[in-house]
Amino acid sequence: EIEELKKELEELKAMIQNGAANTSGSVETSWLDQNKPNPASNETVVSYSVADNATEAYIIVFDMSGKQMEKVDVYNQGTIRVDGSDYNPGIYQYALVVDGEVVDSKKMVFVQ
Repeated sequence: EIEELKKELEELKAMIQNGAANTSGSVETSWLDQNKPNPASNETVVSYSVADNATEAYIIVFDMSGKQMEKVDVYNQGTIRVDGSDYNPGIYQYALVVDGEVVDSKKMVFVQ
């Protein structure tokens, strides 16, 4: 099971780095906005929308070396708050994954 999770993580990182976005099924009507404010010092907000027919959706945050920092399950439409105090200053990438497919990815910056 651990090996399967490692493989899935590698596939997700590759899709994010390549900017891949497959537009089939529930992915077509899902979207991810740029975090605001960006750059941020304390807290930033990410808006998203997940299609009603999606079975699984989450937002995942990586540092630029590919280390997963955070994973948040999401539903319907809404926002998540990312606490900058949990992050070192730098550039991070986040992505909305719906039913195993990367819908979109963006970069966020945290400063002191």
